[in-house]
Amino acid sequence: MSHGIMVCDVPLYRDLTKVNVIAYLASKLVCVEKIEKLDMLLQLDQTYEFVITLAALDKVDVTKQVIAIKDQYLPNVPLVIIGHSADLINKLGNVLSPFDQISIVKFIANQLGWTPTDLMNKRIDQYIPIPVALIQYSPTALEDIYIKPKGQSDEYVLAVKSGDSFEIMKKNWLEMNLENVYISSIKRVTVITEITRLAVKKTREAIGSDSESMQLKVVGDNREILSESFSDLAQFEKLPVEIKAEMGVLAQETTVLINKILSRTSKVVNPALNDLVNTFKSEEKSYIPQLSFLSMYISLQLIKDEIWFHETVGEKIRYLHFFNNLGILPIYKKYPEFPKDKNILKYYQNLNAKEKELYRWHPKIISSLMAKIPGIPLGLDQLILQHHGNTTGDFDLSLIHEDVSLLAKYCYISELFAEFLLDSSSSIDEILKFEAIKYIRNRVTLRSYLKIVDGLEKIKI
Repeated sequence: MSHGIMVCDVPLYRDLTKVNVIAYLASKLVCVEKIEKLDMLLQLDQTYEFVITLAALDKVDVTKQVIAIKDQYLPNVPLVIIGHSADLINKLGNVLSPFDQISIVKFIANQLGWTPTDLMNKRIDQYIPIPVALIQYSPTALEDIYIKPKGQSDEYVLAVKSGDSFEIMKKNWLEMNLENVYISSIKRVTVITEITRLAVKKTREAIGSDSESMQLKVVGDNREILSESFSDLAQFEKLPVEIKAEMGVLAQETTVLINKILSRTSKVVNPALNDLVNTFKSEEKSYIPQLSFLSMYISLQLIKDEIWFHETVGEKIRYLHFFNNLGILPIYKKYPEFPKDKNILKYYQNLNAKEKELYRWHPKIISSLMAKIPGIPLGLDQLILQHHGNTTGDFDLSLIHEDVSLLAKYCYISELFAEFLLDSSSSIDEILKFEAIKYIRNRVTLRSYLKIVDGLEKIKI
């Protein structure tokens, strides 16, 4: 199994990074608390494939020292610095928060050239360790939990069944100073994604989301609007387990991007947008947020193999699906029974004049709000304006045109597909997928849109 080394003197950060590295990189992580120990271990072993360090140990900036030691023994391996360093804030591999685990593992995988296929094929033990300090955050067992009896190096004994409460067991483990319990490596991504979410949430509740301990930097007037990943959005009951796990990763990655764009605005400059985003977060298990993330997941699958696809296009797709339906979120909150497109006319007549205008012109309204944010991705406001297939920002579904952006067309088709899946009472499977495709083909007849619909047959859902 691949392995890396981490310099960190905060137990929670060490534990979170260890489990995410094994979940997403199928790699082990050796942790040391002091620079001297790093130097000693690297003298003895130069096979580590990556290095991770906090920017500061005991409030003292150590980045220059770590870089010097790393470059002496492992000059060609990637280095991730977690936190703010006065001299190296723009250094490649700088991740500002220890809770942004997705950015840490993603950077390492990209630097080492590890593709998802490579990681799937990497050898990994049948059972992987989970620190008891992390497992305590879950009220029930997320999967079967095993322990290793003392002196039995290869024996794993079932201690708690999936779904069972284990408060007394957790207390006993902590009192016994048991370091790790174990789960099946097959379920590692699902379990560790949820454990990470719970640990971050509980820590924020305990010390406050604005604490310096939560985000290891200070950036002028920038504010982190969304303090948690939208991990709950991964819990679509009808989705297969592996898709839920991928949705959880997508939610975490998207949170980082949304915070980046929202840090450029303020409640004073753009109060309406900030209010809508906060409503999105508070209503994360309702229809519109679920529609946004499922549509985002589908769009990314559709475009990932296109020859023109690159990371910035993927980021734009995330922004597009996150922001495009914010305008109608207040209506769905006020009228939770408000139906989807198929019965829209029946309920549309019951809206007041302001709500009707908001519903019909929500693409145009959100596009206008986004245009006021400095430094947004080029053309994002126009993509939002066009995301229902026309250039006027009108929700009228009969106004589908060819002369809109290709990405807006992908967004439109993905959203129709996601709506059909969410609206159905059936389980999501191949039969339902092809029923959805048939429905969209009957509804959309323009050639350029139909080419995108053809791609739905290949996506994993």
